[in-house]
This record gives sequence, C-alpha cells and structure tokens, in this order.
Amino acid sequence: MSFNRLVLTIAIGSVYLGFSVTLGLLLHDRKSGARPSQVLPLLAFVLFVYLPATAMVLSFSHWSLAGRLAAAGLGWLAGVLSAAQPAWIPALVWQRGFQRAYLALAMASVTVWGLSTWAVFSSGAAMLIGLAALTAGSSSARSMLAA
Repeated sequence: MSFNRLVLTIAIGSVYLGFSVTLGLLLHDRKSGARPSQVLPLLAFVLFVYLPATAMVLSFSHWSLAGRLAAAGLGWLAGVLSAAQPAWIPALVWQRGFQRAYLALAMASVTVWGLSTWAVFSSGAAMLIGLAALTAGSSSARSMLAA
C-alpha cells in the first residue's frame, strides 16, 4: 500500500468515525419530547453529513467489500456507543477537550493526505482539502489548548 493510500485510508476512517460519534452525541443530547426546532439540526446532520459520508465509505473502491462493510459497521457501533455512553467507557471520552483533540488529529491526517497528494500529483482540489483541514485542525487544537 502506498503512503498516499495509507494516509487516505486513515483520513477517511478517522473522519467517518468522528461523524458517527457526533451523530451519537446528538442523539444522546436530544431530550425526549423534543420540539421540532430541536430535531431539525439532528435531521440536517443525518441527511447532509452522515448519510453522504456512509455512502462515501461504502463506495470507496480502494477497500474490499468486507473492509467497506466493516468500516460502516464500526462507525455505526461508535455512534451507538456514543449515544448510550456506557459506564465502562472512560468519562474523558465524552469531554470537549478530548473531542477537540480527536478532531485536530483527524484533520491532521486529512491535511497530510491533501498536501502530499497536491505535492505528488499537482491536484488543486487536494491542496484545497488539505488547507481546509489544516484550518479546521488548527482551530480545534487552539480551542483545546486555550481551555
């Protein structure tokens, strides 16, 4: 496996895992009997972020069918666990500082992929993705360090 493909695999996996956990956290925070205004952000996240990300993972041709199904299944499991927040998972995982650190690391992997792809293949789109991820990761890291 080439460096570029390895970093892309890590980037896609870490971002998808993050989206799955975010969905679980949104479900965890949703109160029973919520008003429609409280349900709309959850619905928007599912329709515009989670379902497209799941479709991307399931259609990622560099992975075998079993690998794609395993990645989607692990994402689903992460979402269920974050919605349930069982006692055997350390409380640290549900704190904002940990979540910001995870986002910074996930965005670092996307940055490495984007900028290395740009350097090798002169892909403007990869460069823009890498710079956007660098911005998001830097912001998350700055917020984490300031807290």
